Amino acid sequence: MTVGLQHDALIYESDAEFVDALAPFVREGLERGEQVLAVTTPANQANLARSLGSRADDVRFIDSQQWYQTPARTIAAYHSAINDGLKSGANRLRVIGEVDFGTTEIEHAEWTRYESVLNVAFGPRPAWIVCPYDVRRLPDRIIDDARRTHPHAIAGGERLPVEQFTDPAHFAGALPLPTPDRLLGQVEHDGRLRTVLQLVEHTCGQVGLTGEQVTDLNLAVGELATNAMEHGVPPVQVRAFSGKDSLVYEISDAGEGPTDPWVGFVPPQPNQIRGRGLWLARQLADRVEIASTPRGTSARVEVRLPR
Repeated sequence: MTVGLQHDALIYESDAEFVDALAPFVREGLERGEQVLAVTTPANQANLARSLGSRADDVRFIDSQQWYQTPARTIAAYHSAINDGLKSGANRLRVIGEVDFGTTEIEHAEWTRYESVLNVAFGPRPAWIVCPYDVRRLPDRIIDDARRTHPHAIAGGERLPVEQFTDPAHFAGALPLPTPDRLLGQVEHDGRLRTVLQLVEHTCGQVGLTGEQVTDLNLAVGELATNAMEHGVPPVQVRAFSGKDSLVYEISDAGEGPTDPWVGFVPPQPNQIRGRGLWLARQLADRVEIASTPRGTSARVEVRLPR
C-alpha cells in the first residue's frame, strides 16, 4: 500500500555513515519498483554509486547545487518527478535530498523554511524523502533545525519519531529581504497593468537586465499587482529598488493579505482560483515574500543581478 509523504532527516558524521544508511534505502526502493532520485554532493554520489554497483544505473543522480536553486522551483521539480514516475509505472518517488543551504543567514533561514514547507506541500503525495545533514560542514543551528522540520529521523539503521518536530506554521512567516540601496521608480496601479509593466521594463533597463529576465519579471510583478487589485484594498503601490546585488519590486496595498501561510508554495489545484499568481511569481523570481505591514500587505519580489 502506498502512503503519503514520509520526510526524514539523516544526521551523519562520516562518508561511511552516509552510505551505510542510504544504500539500503535505495536498494529497497528499487526492489519495490519505486523511482529513486539521489540529490547530493558529487563525492556522496560517487560513494553511493560504488556501493550500489550495477544498481546505480537505475538511480537518477543530481548535484545539490543544480537542484536547489530556489525553494519554490525545487518543490515544483519534485512534483514533476513524482508525476513522471507515476506515469512510468512507479508507485512512489524515493528521494535522497541533501539541501545546499548556501552561505548567508537568510539562505539558511529560507532553506530551513523550505524543509518545513515540504511537510505541507507533499502531505498526500507518494514520496519518501530522506534529507542528509553533514555535521562536518553545517552550522549547529541548521542541525538543530533539522530536528524541528522532520517528523522522523534515520539513526542506527532505524526510523524513529523526532520529539523536537515543530508545527510547520512556526516557519511560515515572511523572511526579510535585503534593505534596498536606491529607489528606482514607483507608480500607483490605476487598473491599467501597462503602467506597472512600463515601470518594470524601465527599471530593468537601469540595472542592465534584458530578454528573458525582463519577461519573467513582467509576469511575476504583473501577477502580484493584479492580485493586489483584485483581492486587496486600494491604493496599490508598486515600487522598484536596487540593492547591492539584486533588484527588488514591492507591491503594497491596504488589505490584510492571504490567510493561507503556504499560498504560492503548494502547486494550485486545477479548480483553484486563488494562489495561482503567487505560485507563478515564486517560480519566476529568486525570492518572493509576503508580509503584513502597519498599512496593509506588502509583497516583495527579488531577482539577483548578474555579477
